[in-house]
Amino acid sequence: MAYNQKEYAKALNLYKRLADRSAVQEERLQAEVGALRSACALDDRAETVTTASALLKQSKLTPEVRSEALYFRAKRCWQKAEEGCAGDLTELAKDTRNVYGAEAKYLVAQTYFDEGETAKAEKEVLEYIEVSTPHAYWLARSFVLLSDVYVKLDRKMEAKQYLLSLQQNCQADDDIAGMIESRLEKLKSVK
Repeated sequence: MAYNQKEYAKALNLYKRLADRSAVQEERLQAEVGALRSACALDDRAETVTTASALLKQSKLTPEVRSEALYFRAKRCWQKAEEGCAGDLTELAKDTRNVYGAEAKYLVAQTYFDEGETAKAEKEVLEYIEVSTPHAYWLARSFVLLSDVYVKLDRKMEAKQYLLSLQQNCQADDDIAGMIESRLEKLKSVK
């Protein structure tokens, strides 16, 4: 009830107490997942990483819970640009059918780009396009990233073509349209 009422600090404490006191494995697992979600909702990086790591040590996790724990741990590390998140992201990126894997695949490519490894970023995005995903937002973000890669590689015409194609096919009401517009504005002089 505390979690549903967005009282995340209270929910975190209650979930942790329940996990400590529960003798039933399934109850303990549910409490640990609740604690993880509460820590994330509080944006408590240290608690999120600790809880996710403890959860991942358990042998009887469902693939969904495992993906969620990997995602939250990787995302908190990635946001702080810490070492160690690459392994979690790479593992998640193997399955782009779920939302965690879809975002992770994009984040792996973005990390390569941020580190100046444009060839690896390009390869990662092209691989993503090939395997695809039902999560259009992350695929669209990857196309935008690919245009950034091509600009950096001085292949501006290709960058512009990807952006124009994405603009024609992008119907969602999200931040992708703004990303496309700002990049096309910079590429206006390219013919």
